[in-house]
Amino acid sequence: TSYCCCCCCVDDDDDDDDGRNCLLASSGEDGTIRLWSDENGEPVATLQGSGSYWDVDYCSTSGMLAGGGNDGTVHLYHLASRLPYDGGATTCRRRRRRCRTIVAVPDDRRVPSNEQPTASSSSAIEDKEDSSKPTKTKKTKKPSAPKQTFAGVEFVANSNAPFLRVATRDASVMELDFHSLQWRQQTPWWDESLSSFAIQPSQGCCTASHPDDPRILAVGTMRGHVVLCRHGNRIVLDGSGHKTVQQMTWYNSSILLVYHVQAVRIWEFRGEPIPQVPNLEHSQSLARVTTYAAGEKAVVISAALNDARSMLVVGNSRGILFLFHVTKNNHDDAAAEDMTVLPFASRRLHRKEHVNDLRWMSNDRILSVGNDGHLCECRVENQTNLVELLRSPIRAFTGIDRILPPLTQCSKDSVLLGGYSGNQYILIDYKTFYEFFRTDTGGRARTLLFSLDADSKASNGQPLLSTITTPRKDGLNDLIVESQWIEHPESVRFTLGSNLHNETLFDIDLIRLGNGKLVMLSASEDCSSCISVWNRTLMGIENQALLPPQESGVRAICAKLLADDDSSMFVVEGGCKLLLRFYLIQVTKSSAIHSKFLGKGSPTENAAIDHRINAVDSFPMAKEGSTQFVISGDSNGHVFAYFVSVKGREQTSLQGALVFENPRPVLSLTILCCTLHFCYIVVGTSGGDVFVLSIPFSKTQIIADGSKIHHHLKAHSMGTNCLSALCVDSGTSVMNFRVCSGGDDQAISSFEIAIAPEEVEANARGNSTCTISTIASQQVSISAIRGISWLDDRHIAVSGYGQKLSVWELTENSDLVLRHVDDTEIGDVNSLASAISSDGEKAFIAIAGIGAQLYSVGS
Repeated sequence: TSYCCCCCCVDDDDDDDDGRNCLLASSGEDGTIRLWSDENGEPVATLQGSGSYWDVDYCSTSGMLAGGGNDGTVHLYHLASRLPYDGGATTCRRRRRRCRTIVAVPDDRRVPSNEQPTASSSSAIEDKEDSSKPTKTKKTKKPSAPKQTFAGVEFVANSNAPFLRVATRDASVMELDFHSLQWRQQTPWWDESLSSFAIQPSQGCCTASHPDDPRILAVGTMRGHVVLCRHGNRIVLDGSGHKTVQQMTWYNSSILLVYHVQAVRIWEFRGEPIPQVPNLEHSQSLARVTTYAAGEKAVVISAALNDARSMLVVGNSRGILFLFHVTKNNHDDAAAEDMTVLPFASRRLHRKEHVNDLRWMSNDRILSVGNDGHLCECRVENQTNLVELLRSPIRAFTGIDRILPPLTQCSKDSVLLGGYSGNQYILIDYKTFYEFFRTDTGGRARTLLFSLDADSKASNGQPLLSTITTPRKDGLNDLIVESQWIEHPESVRFTLGSNLHNETLFDIDLIRLGNGKLVMLSASEDCSSCISVWNRTLMGIENQALLPPQESGVRAICAKLLADDDSSMFVVEGGCKLLLRFYLIQVTKSSAIHSKFLGKGSPTENAAIDHRINAVDSFPMAKEGSTQFVISGDSNGHVFAYFVSVKGREQTSLQGALVFENPRPVLSLTILCCTLHFCYIVVGTSGGDVFVLSIPFSKTQIIADGSKIHHHLKAHSMGTNCLSALCVDSGTSVMNFRVCSGGDDQAISSFEIAIAPEEVEANARGNSTCTISTIASQQVSISAIRGISWLDDRHIAVSGYGQKLSVWELTENSDLVLRHVDDTEIGDVNSLASAISSDGEKAFIAIAGIGAQLYSVGS
């Protein structure tokens, strides 16, 4: 079903014609936008999206086509670069159109394709037992034509023009010129001299051309050897004892990385650069090799070398990353040249799926992608450990197979990701999720290659070449060559309506950093927590990152700013099985997000999958925030407390101290303050009760059996869903707090708490140092209140199932007066959070439910 259509007039930037091409764009229920010719009504192109497209529109000024539908996101396309053109690659690039051409690979098979084997003399068998029966004959299969098999296909960057090089298992080397689409034959990579190593041409399995001299070609073989050839000059890099060469990469002019089945070998060629050596035998005599063995019964899939840090990271077919110290092999004796190095750290990141690509983003940060459809980031700590930072599911892909450098006009910390969604291959920008390229490969078994001109000086785009190998029935192969100009328009540098989660949001927190960044943290039923950095105009999200998922959903999250680093925050997330995770998150001025995993927290009791944490909070125990006091409330009616070190090393698992028990589940809690000896907290339960208690502690531990309930209030007739506390006076003799709560009874309750400071506390001798007064309750909603927050000492923001955001003023008589109300665009509201602008003139309010919505409220 087609829902909407619009007219698009695309400029061709060509002086030979009128320069305009008018099309009709239609959106449909099948998740596509189809483009139709206005001349003959024939289909021109199809743009694939997700869900159903309900509307489509075109902006002639920017050349962007927009489509939106039932998945809640808007997809943007640069239309001119998506239109096909048959005028040749050169004209296609000038017009910035998409050109698709099929090129046949020349027949280099040694066995003629028309040679037929003789039929067997036993093809007709006579039944001698019964001569009356007709003669039976066996059907003979028609002999299949010998297949042309590639040893390797790769793009080669040449100073004159890039070309495609194909090496076959019949020893041929052929090169395709992209301008003329003509083939040229080169010297075969194999000859009889290689038979001494038992190497046959049918054993070639991968290739790698030298980055500085394309005449030099490395061919990996099934016997583990590598053939290095330049014209008729050939040498063999011995791989005896190692299995098939899976892949090869030239790190630079003198270092070749060879991926065997269970190891990576680094060949280093010393002396003069290989292109300057007249005979390759001279380079062979100076070559040294080091073997990096993972020791895992899995296949090496990817690797990345950090020469500045002398480290190598390797990914295998079971989702594991291995980290090695790169050792310089200084042996001069050729007989002792092979060294073996074992990994010093490893971590599984991709759920027993292939780690398809790796990239060092800095000297200690590594990005990895895999067949599980995730982008993962990890960091090397103290040169001894590999720490997982982020794990982001990329919804556009079912599997990701490569990481590419960003376009020239994209941010430096951005990357391009390529991967599959079914048989569709997609290339997107990770930061904005803008789709540059999509093609139907016809099957994942077909080889697809990219050549992205990263040195292009054009400010508005870069040329992209791609090829797909397709087998033919006669045994030969075709290449589908596509040329496209890809652009990253300014209009999609920032995204609107960003996709935070796939499921309902349970909790949200909002924090303003010292560098002016407004950060939103959201916890969802989709098992993930998302960190979103808003731009200064609050019109879009500059950057997002997902923390590693928790089993069966994340129920609660909170963040606290560090006193000694106003760009960093301590983050606590809680989920099912009563599990807590602690992180240190830093957001730079460029909105880059860096995450450090600090450890896990769990209660002393065994927890089932349906036991969940409903609320968390934290408070700094020292001025610099190096230690945090953390509390969690759960569905068992318990509150556990933890000491978490922020500046130390990763704490594998912390055991919580049980400080509160109740027969009703804990729904909400907040920390008022921590003095020298006590921490004061407020707890709300599903019975509508509110408890005020103190928790004693020493410098090293929490004294669980010393916790004391000072007050018990019946704040609501039904569940106390949310709590918010604000310090209104921190004098020398007493600290005063205002506390408000929202419940299932549609009411707000408010009261004040006075707490004595340290010197009074020390002389109290067990007497209560916490008093409560001014208790008031007022019904303010027609539905349950799910989120509440103090904006200042008089104004409270409230939201709930009624899909309204309201701001109430607390008068001197403890009455609540409505000052502002607004409709929310999201349903199933579960949480509310607020933050104050740096000038104190505005309050930012975030509401979470089926999505998240951000408000700005003036003074």
